[in-house]
Amino acid sequence: MMGFFDFLFGKKNSTDLNDQVAFNNSVEYDTPTSEPSRSETHEDEVEGGLTQSEIDTIKRGRPIEAIKHVRERSGVGIVEAKQRVDAYRATHAGF
Repeated sequence: MMGFFDFLFGKKNSTDLNDQVAFNNSVEYDTPTSEPSRSETHEDEVEGGLTQSEIDTIKRGRPIEAIKHVRERSGVGIVEAKQRVDAYRATHAGF
């Protein structure tokens, strides 16, 4: 009689498993690419972990866009990116 797990997953024998292992070993898997390092982004941080383009975005009155750019460029979380933008805005009146 077939058991529940045999029914659910199919009955495996050693030949099936050996074939699966051989197949898995023959497949080349793509390795995930890592985020570019700060030196690979070609943008130097000017002040407070922000690049000049991010500062310009803040000056144009678009802090949310600046936060998004900081997150994409540096890989930090939303809280840290917002703190960087808010710190710049706090020290530079009018932004």
